[in-house]
Amino acid sequence: MSRDDYTGEPFKSRGVLPEVAEERGYFRYTKGDAEPIFQADPRLETGTYQKWVNAEKGVWEQIDKAFAGWVEHYAALSPGWAMRKHALPGSQMDAPLAQLRPDDPVRDVPYGHDHDGMEHVAEDCPCGVHRHGKDWLAGWPEFGVEPPMGNLAREQHEDGKQHRTPDGTLHTPLDGPHKHVPERKYLLMPGPHGKRWDTHPRCTGDRFLAAERVFLHLEGTLKCDSLVSAGEVALDVPSVTMWNRGEDQGSIVDHPDVDGFWEVYRPIAQAYDLLTFIEAYVRAPVIVVCDSDWHHNPEVATNAFCLRDWVRDRGLECAVAAPPEGRVLYRNSIGHEVRKKVGSDDFLARENGHTTGGPDDLDVVELEDPTDLRSFERRYRREFGHGGASGRARPARSVEIDLEILHWYATHSTATGHVKRPAPTIAARLGVSDDAVYDATQRLAGAGALVIEGEYAPLVDTRYVRTRRGTTRNLGRGHEGKTATIALADALRPRQRKLKVGDWLASL
Repeated sequence: MSRDDYTGEPFKSRGVLPEVAEERGYFRYTKGDAEPIFQADPRLETGTYQKWVNAEKGVWEQIDKAFAGWVEHYAALSPGWAMRKHALPGSQMDAPLAQLRPDDPVRDVPYGHDHDGMEHVAEDCPCGVHRHGKDWLAGWPEFGVEPPMGNLAREQHEDGKQHRTPDGTLHTPLDGPHKHVPERKYLLMPGPHGKRWDTHPRCTGDRFLAAERVFLHLEGTLKCDSLVSAGEVALDVPSVTMWNRGEDQGSIVDHPDVDGFWEVYRPIAQAYDLLTFIEAYVRAPVIVVCDSDWHHNPEVATNAFCLRDWVRDRGLECAVAAPPEGRVLYRNSIGHEVRKKVGSDDFLARENGHTTGGPDDLDVVELEDPTDLRSFERRYRREFGHGGASGRARPARSVEIDLEILHWYATHSTATGHVKRPAPTIAARLGVSDDAVYDATQRLAGAGALVIEGEYAPLVDTRYVRTRRGTTRNLGRGHEGKTATIALADALRPRQRKLKVGDWLASL
């Protein structure tokens, strides 16, 4: 391919320079022709790449599995681009597997539900899905019974493309059982081997060491290359949920005899790759970058803040940054404004009406204590502390743990005051037990500090995996079911510090 092939879409509107795209290795494939994809990453055809087994002991395993059939299946559905990935400087792992970006989003597995909750049946379900597997039905707390959606989850779903066009026009009814056919814009190979940190070839170890700031991007290859086109050094991971260092699994890193080892331990492998890179090649302040939907999406906001905390633990200055929200698209059924999501690549390319768009112009996302937090803390201590008015006196340390957890929620939430993180992860961060987080959240809800949206899945001791020796290993305590969304009371929503990246760096 010539450099002229990279002057159009998707590169132009993302601010990716043709020479940056060419150096990365984007391969164009036509519908039904998988050969360019195999040229982008021959391992997809040969299956010869390394699998992380135990990094601390230096144990590696060669994989003998090809994805040729998977690649050919999706290549037959739409033309698109294969995006080559590159390992971080100093990585002991092979480069992550290439990723596909079809021109036309491809259909995924259909699912059905009722926003008010429903009971599913195995065949000809009222939700519109013809057949549900027994294992799927057993995945709910009660066999086949799907609970109602939480307030935030419902609002985001009903405002999303599953139900509305970009201008807000409803195309699928909101009430009663109905079916959705989701679409995927980016395709990662099955398994974890494409879900790792990667970087651009320009971002060598020497360039990272000499950099005045380093960007960790949580939203994909094109956005990383947009930053590189702006003269920055950056690395990226495909999704905000894929950086996770697996705090609640770290105690079992020395057991490589577990079936599906990578799948169980991928967060630890991710952390090891990122940790060795940070320690060897980063000396400058770090900016974690996410999309503008951190304002209302707790998956985005909380993951970005948790990565920031992890980097700060390494002794580095670190902040979260994001572009401002886009224009108002419409008002939803409860009167909230729905705005266009803006990524850093949109912003750097000056799309969505932004007239400025340099890396220094990104908003720093730094949350400060809510105005009423201190007054709530005083009331809570009077109510539940030793000799408290409630008559349910608890040890002072127990009350302080509750307030410490509330403070964590308030400073790791969206702008709308929503948090979504498993209790074991928060417990590991704060140095308390899983039960302490779980019980404190229940007590804080009873005190009116927050609302638990959806069922707060109980903690259980039954998270097991089967080893190659036929025995089971306990993974420790954790949630049974989905992690609930925590919604802070209006008076306890955080305040956002108004600051740009350039100003933040200048203040250090």
